Amino acid sequence: MALIWGSSFPFSKLAIDAIGPMPFRFITLVLSCSILFVLFYKEVSASMAIMDKQNMFKMMVVALPNILLVPTLNNLALYYTSVTNATILIYTMPCFTSVILMLMARKIDFLSVLAAVLCLLGGVFVLNEIFISLGEVIILSSALVWAVGTILAQKVKPTLSSKATLFWQFLFSALCLGVILLFTLERQQWILSVEIVLSDLKIMMSLLYISAIGSALIYFIWFYLIKTKSAEFASYATLFSPLITLVIMMLFSDEYPLLTQALGFALILLSAVIINIVKPLLTRRSSG
Repeated sequence: MALIWGSSFPFSKLAIDAIGPMPFRFITLVLSCSILFVLFYKEVSASMAIMDKQNMFKMMVVALPNILLVPTLNNLALYYTSVTNATILIYTMPCFTSVILMLMARKIDFLSVLAAVLCLLGGVFVLNEIFISLGEVIILSSALVWAVGTILAQKVKPTLSSKATLFWQFLFSALCLGVILLFTLERQQWILSVEIVLSDLKIMMSLLYISAIGSALIYFIWFYLIKTKSAEFASYATLFSPLITLVIMMLFSDEYPLLTQALGFALILLSAVIINIVKPLLTRRSSG
């Protein structure tokens, strides 16, 4: 999961700079729907017979923040800021997740507090060295929405199979974004975007990679982790992704993090180690 998400931002940036964030997201959603429908045709067909209003509502509640809003906000942020800034700041999400979960439980957990503080400090170090533009504001908003969506994914569970649920969530997101773009994007922009995609193999491969691997597959793994582990565990598991992103950017784009950005990233990564390694280890020892 970390490998896929870590490579997604650099691949996305390539296409977003060429065709714009909104056409990019819509095209990837449509392609993801097509791929999921072909792969999970049997499960999707079976789900049609048992689909009801309750399941539909649950799927929309989870899809709205996780599949529609977060990736769309990420794409918009990448249009206005660098991959490095977006990568580090989006992974303040687990900090928000820990805080929200503790507020919901009305119970303070020392390790969760420590991880949240380290994650927050990491974000502060990153922001301290840069001019805060619209891109940084959008990516932090996306991190907060992602935290809420992660918790909703754990709490709200449709009774359909996970494969069918994923397809319907992507379809709902594609339809919502399509309606929005119908009234906000000019026809000429659509034509230009399609022409650019068809004329550039790199952009075409970027779209296919994000659609198949960076959207369809990764969300299947993501929701599975939330279901089998916990929202907090899944949140902090993503924090190993920025390391991969930063290595890719340094190797292929000559985009190097500043010293304070590297320090901020180290603090964020340390918070992931606390939740994903230290906390489970101490829990097993205390229960044993």
